[in-house]
Amino acid sequence: MPFKLNDYHLEKPVKAFLFLMKDLGYTQREAQRMIARGRLFIEGEAMKDPSAVIEGDFQVVQFVPVTQGLEPIFVHKDFAVFDKPSGVLVHPSSMLTPYSLIDEAKHHFGSQANITHRIDQETSGLIIISRNRD
Repeated sequence: MPFKLNDYHLEKPVKAFLFLMKDLGYTQREAQRMIARGRLFIEGEAMKDPSAVIEGDFQVVQFVPVTQGLEPIFVHKDFAVFDKPSGVLVHPSSMLTPYSLIDEAKHHFGSQANITHRIDQETSGLIIISRNRD
């Protein structure tokens, strides 16, 4: 499953969004969005205040890409092209979606990779993946 609940522990108090940025490598925008979406849990309760301070044990829901062995058919320094088979979602429809093409993009090219356009799940065809934010 691409979304995983990971356990963390902090000895000293720190603002939640700063922990996500400094320790887990998210941008400020990503960190604040994760908190706003309720992906940080303290004692089983979702915390939604990005300026809140965290300490002790807590959990973070994180996207962990999985691969089913789909390889890009073309790779450029800034983008790649995948031949998406019919039946594969381009983006997960929920946190319970077991696999989508974004898994392959992030598996091959890291967290900065993203889908540049969409086609329906039933449709097969070429999809361009950006390899970086630029």
